[in-house]
Amino acid sequence: MSLVRMGWRAFAATLVLMMLGLAPGRAMAAPEVSVGIVVIEASKEGKDVDARVRALKLDKRLEVYGFTSAKVRDELTAKVALGSSVSLEFKGSKGKKARLLKVKVLEAKKSMVKLEVAVPDIRFETTTQHKDSGTIMLALPAGQSGRLFLAVSPKL
Repeated sequence: MSLVRMGWRAFAATLVLMMLGLAPGRAMAAPEVSVGIVVIEASKEGKDVDARVRALKLDKRLEVYGFTSAKVRDELTAKVALGSSVSLEFKGSKGKKARLLKVKVLEAKKSMVKLEVAVPDIRFETTTQHKDSGTIMLALPAGQSGRLFLAVSPKL
C-alpha cells in the first residue's frame, strides 16, 4: 500500500514540475533574444524623416552624419534562440540586386548580448557585444547622396 502511495506522490510531483516547465531530467529552454532589424534609406537631400525612424530614436544618429531625410524601407523583429540566426533580404538602391543581412545570437547574459552580424554579399562579418537594447548601425552606399542603414537591436 505504501509503494502505491509513494508512486502517486512521485507522479503528482512530476506532473506539477512539468506544468511549471521544470520537469526532472529535462533541460531548460535556451533564452531567446528579440532581434529587431530596421532598414533605413537616408539622404542629404530634403528634410522628410519617417515617423518610425523618430520613434526608434535613430534620427539623431543620422543627423550627426549630415543626413536630413530618412525612410524605413523594411523592418523585422524575431525571437532568436542562442546559437540560432535570423536573416533579412533587403534591396539596395534602384537597380541593385537584393542583399542578405544575417544576425546570429552567440551569447546572452543578464544585460549583455553578443551577436554575429554579417552581409555575405559584401564580405562583411563582425562580432558585436551590446548592452540590452543597444543598437548597431551599418551604412551601405545607396545612390549619390544617400546611404542604406541597417540598424540591429537585440533585447533580452
